[in-house]
Amino acid sequence: MGVSVFKTLRSKTAKTIYVILAAAFFIGFGILSSLSPKSSIGSIKISGEKVLQDEFLLLMKELERTDSEISKEEIENQAFETLIARKIISKEIENWGLKLSREELLAMLGSQAGISTRRDYINFLRSQGVTQKSFENYIRDSYNLSKFQDIIVRVETSGELDEFQDYLSRALGIRYVTIAEIDKSKFKIDVNQKEIERYYILNRSEFKIGEKREIWIAKFDTEEKAKSFFGIQRSFSDFSDFESSATGIGGRATSVILGKEAGTQNPTFAPFFAETATEGVLTPPINVGNEWWVVKIHKIYPERIAELKEAESKIREKIIAQKVFIKVKEIIDNQKDKIKSQDDFKKTFSPYSLSIYEETFLPYLEAYPKVEFQPELSSALISKEENFVFPKPIENKGNIFVVFVGKILPDPTKISDFFIFDIQRNFQSIIVREMPSMKIEPRSKQEAIKKLLGNR
Repeated sequence: MGVSVFKTLRSKTAKTIYVILAAAFFIGFGILSSLSPKSSIGSIKISGEKVLQDEFLLLMKELERTDSEISKEEIENQAFETLIARKIISKEIENWGLKLSREELLAMLGSQAGISTRRDYINFLRSQGVTQKSFENYIRDSYNLSKFQDIIVRVETSGELDEFQDYLSRALGIRYVTIAEIDKSKFKIDVNQKEIERYYILNRSEFKIGEKREIWIAKFDTEEKAKSFFGIQRSFSDFSDFESSATGIGGRATSVILGKEAGTQNPTFAPFFAETATEGVLTPPINVGNEWWVVKIHKIYPERIAELKEAESKIREKIIAQKVFIKVKEIIDNQKDKIKSQDDFKKTFSPYSLSIYEETFLPYLEAYPKVEFQPELSSALISKEENFVFPKPIENKGNIFVVFVGKILPDPTKISDFFIFDIQRNFQSIIVREMPSMKIEPRSKQEAIKKLLGNR
């Protein structure tokens, strides 16, 4: 299969490497919306692990975005070579001790995509048309490749081997961290009505309430009963009238109010959110699982901005959080020079905290419990400095945290593999070394591509 995807890796500049790899972490979030895998998902095996069609399609979309002039056949070939290369690099990174657990992966997904519950995650996958396994494999490989890229580029641009070794040993080490979760009720905060009104005027878009539809569903165990109910074709005075009519024919009825997102997350409801769908019309019977449904869109509630009265409590909480943030920042500014240890930190912030807990972070992960993804904090954790208060509070999902960055325990044992300064040789040597051991089924590259495209 060769390594042609790496032949262009001749530039010695970090910028070129970043463009060619096209592997910035979470690039997938920008391309998923145009992904629509076929119902019959093709797959191949790489070293015994099944790789599904939708993971391959993600890479194709990625390449299309980075080079719109390339032909479809070239995209397919490059996507396949890139898929193999990513698997090899990802395995290499994990061999170096940078293995990303599924829990850590999901923590980063949550911080980047606003996913807070498993239901959010499943709905996200459904709305984008990708399988959980493929999406997580894609993100994990992207993350590992971006980490490999970052390390190699640092080698290329640092110019000093000692500096790079020092950086890498910190990146792969362990950082002791103490986090105080601030109790906002410990601060005396006044919020007057004018402040609430001002916030509402300046931030009205925050209080948008999406379109909702009240849908009545009559469910029957046979198509004949559903057709009989549909044949009534009359208006119903209220839901109880609708329900009694369905019950009289041997069915049952339910009423639900759904947001517009339901139309994208569940194909069953998509027709009822189409622009042509109107209030008051009964739909012909549709088969849903083991049931037959007749649906009526009873009422459409258009998108609107919440009234001030509806949003007032939410606004109050936001203003309180803003004011507490400022007060906590003042405490940090006044006390940071006096806080030189974990005990100093606890003594200072215990009076203002719901809880204070200790963690050990792996600096390279860049996603942390509670505070999640924070680029500035990532830089602090990987720095040489120890035993200091992070200079500003961290706000995450309405909660406020203060972080004490403690000692770092560098790991100098994992850096011997990085001592090659020629980027092209570094990538190619790993690919060439590992390619013979990669068992790919089917063995023919073109047959494998056909299976991944769903053509076989």
